Amino acid sequence: MKKVLAISLILTFCIPFSGAFASKHGQWNYVGQDTFKDESKRINSGGGDFKFCLVDGPGGYYRLNRDIRWAPDEYSPYKELLKGKCLVYRNIPKGKYYVEKRYKSEWAHVKFYD
Repeated sequence: MKKVLAISLILTFCIPFSGAFASKHGQWNYVGQDTFKDESKRINSGGGDFKFCLVDGPGGYYRLNRDIRWAPDEYSPYKELLKGKCLVYRNIPKGKYYVEKRYKSEWAHVKFYD
């Protein structure tokens, strides 16, 4: 009877903690922010999925570029982004990335997530 009680207590305390651990898997990690007119600062990405959100500034066309020191940068197509919305890029390689605006007349504030 004591073994059954001990196992019940162990399961009671372990199950909620394992569920909390599992719910964190796959969430976005905040990795920085920047305010810029032309290009953002460079942000390191561990690869996989990358997201940036327009916190403040004009809606318009933005793109994520990979900064490669020894070769021309890799450019992605421009995508429309509105204030308060995010763009997600899937399956990107590990490296340094920056955001570029098509129209450089106004300041934009973005947050980065990896």
